[in-house]
This record gives sequence, structure tokens and C-alpha cells, in this order.
Amino acid sequence: NAIQAYARDVQYDQVFAVYDDTILGNAKNGFIMTLQGIYMLQSFHSPFRCSYDHINCLRIIYDEKAKVTKVILHTPNTSYEMTASLGQEGSEALTNQINSIVQYIFDLDTSPYPIQK
Repeated sequence: NAIQAYARDVQYDQVFAVYDDTILGNAKNGFIMTLQGIYMLQSFHSPFRCSYDHINCLRIIYDEKAKVTKVILHTPNTSYEMTASLGQEGSEALTNQINSIVQYIFDLDTSPYPIQK
């Protein structure tokens, strides 16, 4: 469902991670990490895609007051913020998972796509 909802040019075997931010578990909102980049969609927003070499900063912040996690992606031209329904422990786990995936992608020597560190 995530690919159909906001990443139509992605093949299933290209997906490293899917974060499902829906209540029903249909993955129509959230994000996908692939070798090409990150695809995101939050409710009531347009889909967003960004290749890794265009990302200036990807931050995951737990908002203690609101009890939600904010995933903020900055590029040279824009910022995209997605609010995730995660507690503090989930926020830390998501941060660790994303760091591991990004490190894996950057370490790939046989990548068919140019990824800049």
C-alpha cells in the first residue's frame, strides 16, 4: 500500500524500511527508505521524495509536551516535517534504525546509484 500511495516508481525489492504511521496498519501514510532516497507522506499533505544526496539534515525529535515524534527532513530548497505516533522509546528505536540503514546505504560499494557521503 505504501508504494501505491506515495512511491509508485519504487520496486518492492528496493525497499530497506517502511514506517507505517496509520492507525489501521495500511501503510498509506509514513515513509519508505530505498537505495534511491526517502519517500514520505503524511495525512493531508502531498507526497515527498528526496534522494540522499539532496538531504542536508534528517532529524528525529521526540516532543515531550505533545508526546509525538517529529521526523524533519531539510533539503537546500525545502523542509518536510512528519509527525509520527511514537512515544519516546519508539522515537529512539526509529532513530537507531534510520542511522543503521543510512550507514548501510553509504557503505555499499556496489550501489547502482551515486550516493554522496
